[in-house]
Amino acid sequence: MIAAPAVDLREGRCVQLVGGRPADERVSLPDPVGAARSWWDVGFGTLHLVDLDAALGLGDNTPVLTRLMAATPALTQVGGGVRDDARADALLEAGADRIIVGTRALEDPAWLARLATRRPGRVMLAADTRGGRVLTRGWTAGTGSTLAELLDRVAELPLAGVLTTDVDREGRMQGMDRPAVRAALEA
Repeated sequence: MIAAPAVDLREGRCVQLVGGRPADERVSLPDPVGAARSWWDVGFGTLHLVDLDAALGLGDNTPVLTRLMAATPALTQVGGGVRDDARADALLEAGADRIIVGTRALEDPAWLARLATRRPGRVMLAADTRGGRVLTRGWTAGTGSTLAELLDRVAELPLAGVLTTDVDREGRMQGMDRPAVRAALEA
């Protein structure tokens, strides 16, 4: 398990959404690069960078992502709106150590398999959940699958890992759902 603080981007700002809902934005910092540097300065070696606007189809923060990737020596995993080979390749070429794919990967398993095979060890699958079910489209649509079912389907792919967030708990300072985490690790 890797602890990686998130720098989530919305309209060029670093934000925190509660429960994965854009209408419930609790934190808004105007300097995402400063936020990334402060995480690095306190000892985090990996940063989780997400373009929320791209994930929701509302914009593109690629210039900010590029500055974030260059701001520290931290390993970076970058996601949000990575739904085609061109964006995946562009982020990797811009300096991302790993890319995070969710919506297209969940809706088009053949694409995920091709991408992971072409970029072994550099593709992470986002399998965010609400109520025990995997979500897609920026946490706005359900897939009907449980995390365990999804993990079984992708077990043979050369992924860098699977990233899961219980969006019901995100931003609520409730800690992790230990039984759910245990079940995910077992799966």
